[in-house]
Amino acid sequence: MGVGVESAVGKISTDLFDAAAGALFIPYWDFWSGEIGGLRRHELARLVEAQWLDNSRHELSQVLGFAWYAHQHAPYYHRRGPAPTTMDEFGKMPILTKDDIRAHGGEMFSDEYKPAELAHSKTGGSTGVALNVFCDRVCQQYRNAAALRSDLWSGWKLGETRGALWGNPPIPIGLKARARSLLFDRLVFLDTIEINADSMDAFIGHLLARNVRTLYGHAHSLFVFANHVAARGGAGLGIRSIISTSMILLPAERARIEQVFGCKVTDRYGCEEVSLIASECERHEGLHVNSDHVYLEVLRPDGTPADPGEEGAVVVTEYINHGQPLLRYAVGDVTVRLGRDCGCGRRRPLLERVIGRTADFLVKSDGSLVAGVSLVERTLTAIPGLAQMQIIQENVGELVINVVPDEKFTPESEARLEAEMRRAFGEVKVRINKGDRLQQEKNGKYRFAICRVPTRYQEAAR
Repeated sequence: MGVGVESAVGKISTDLFDAAAGALFIPYWDFWSGEIGGLRRHELARLVEAQWLDNSRHELSQVLGFAWYAHQHAPYYHRRGPAPTTMDEFGKMPILTKDDIRAHGGEMFSDEYKPAELAHSKTGGSTGVALNVFCDRVCQQYRNAAALRSDLWSGWKLGETRGALWGNPPIPIGLKARARSLLFDRLVFLDTIEINADSMDAFIGHLLARNVRTLYGHAHSLFVFANHVAARGGAGLGIRSIISTSMILLPAERARIEQVFGCKVTDRYGCEEVSLIASECERHEGLHVNSDHVYLEVLRPDGTPADPGEEGAVVVTEYINHGQPLLRYAVGDVTVRLGRDCGCGRRRPLLERVIGRTADFLVKSDGSLVAGVSLVERTLTAIPGLAQMQIIQENVGELVINVVPDEKFTPESEARLEAEMRRAFGEVKVRINKGDRLQQEKNGKYRFAICRVPTRYQEAAR
């Protein structure tokens, strides 16, 4: 059989399998998962229909109802006084910070849930500061549904395999996990901890074998991969949609990615604490706020609402998370709200852009790169005793790790930290500095990774 015929047969069989996954495997998995699995499917259908409707009044009603719920069921809010009865009163509530969550997170649990019933995640975020957050299982499914709706906006179709450029990809263990990976999750991973020529070549092979049409991942990882694909002559991947998330997408990076793959990039904004906040649609005229689940405020330093076109701090209330309500949570980012509608006709507020710092890549001795966001995230999650950490690379083969330890930090933690760096970089000199705080930038934020070794990617992104 000729190569062209084999390729055509492989494409047809992959298309049929994708169609079967969307029409049969995924709905059956939801059904088999019981009531919780069905919630995701039903919420996705509701979100797809609701996106064309004006939900502003419903949103405000939901916010006030959620605030009442938090004051009734979470001790942290109950002791702070009565629940707001108007949006003006809601807007005068204290801003919730990451330090508040670290100090009082358990008091934010609803008394209607046992801690074991809540889904837990630990994030280092872009600041390198560990944070534990929780949500109820219904909220978790609603979050999944919102992410799927934004995936559909990119051109992806339910059931199609996606290529994911991400750190710490899950490894399916056991028959059930492998079946879920094949029939439900439908993902092919490039681990951004090991992003080099060999790993990217292998990733290209997997994309071609699975006829993958959609990529998603860290903005800068997509940019690095696009440059690699271009160096390989384009690879004939046939990508038709790309979803960028987790990091700031620079205009130069967007242009390069779109040039290499010949399709638009859909930028998406969210965080671990509240999941999806906003996403571009197919028109790419701004990011639609996920106001079906999230009430977003853009505030000046004095706490007053910023005008359209004016920079302001992002403060969110995810009014679907009853397990650990977070009222007026300061994400730590800065954004600009638009004062117009999108040409797509969806009735959702728009953000012009999210202003923040691009994560630095760190350089290994062989010239390959390590995504700082992935490395810090993995290290904070894996090693007890790290409250904050920052990686500084002045020269190839030498790392300075600034650590703010907590009460669980031991000599073993320090040894594991050094081992983690050597696992990522090979033979490297590691110097660990312990202190009670990390030096902040002028804007008050921390950088989790600072690389002062020039790379071609840094030059190309300027």
